[in-house]
Amino acid sequence: MKKKNVSAELVAKKANVSQSTVSRVFTPGKSVSEETKQKVLKVANELNYKPNALARGLITNKSKLIGLAMKNKQNPFYHEVLALFTQKLKQFGYSVLFVYTENEEIQQEEINQFIEFNVEAIIITDAVLSSDLVKKLKSSNIPVMLFNRYDETLNCNSVSSDNIFATRSVAEYFYNQGYKHNLYVSGQHNTSTNRDRLYGFRQYFSEKNKI
Repeated sequence: MKKKNVSAELVAKKANVSQSTVSRVFTPGKSVSEETKQKVLKVANELNYKPNALARGLITNKSKLIGLAMKNKQNPFYHEVLALFTQKLKQFGYSVLFVYTENEEIQQEEINQFIEFNVEAIIITDAVLSSDLVKKLKSSNIPVMLFNRYDETLNCNSVSSDNIFATRSVAEYFYNQGYKHNLYVSGQHNTSTNRDRLYGFRQYFSEKNKI
């Protein structure tokens, strides 16, 4: 027999408070007296009450969900990125809604998942997002952030390393070691990460008149 979930209404009745008070107790940052809070938590514990995050999100319009889209989950770097994002966001009370895309460019139906769950923001790691989808997300008041890459054609924020400086540093090391024939092995050519790395490598040796 399926166990029936305990409702906020039942908790409110047993604690002799309003249902909105129960909601405030389980919503971070909401004002409620310590005495009332402890009374509600005591009843909730006795009844084994678990607040419905989705229902609370509909009321507060805050889902506490961050969408994260990733393509190359086999890459050890991005596997670690997913774990770190999940751990760090959890510290701030957020959960991650993960979408794995098999396509180079994120598809409309994949973005629809984020919109349907009312995510508060979306992080794009190693996939491509069209300007039309960025506009659609902005119209839904969902900010987008690109991680480990940037795209000048998209009107969204990005966080990435200084890849030009990084490969110039590598090139400088090779130069100082006296290596004369250097080969640069690139990743995908259509990403800002690899374009900047190749540019930095070539730039340094051009300045040294080596290529």
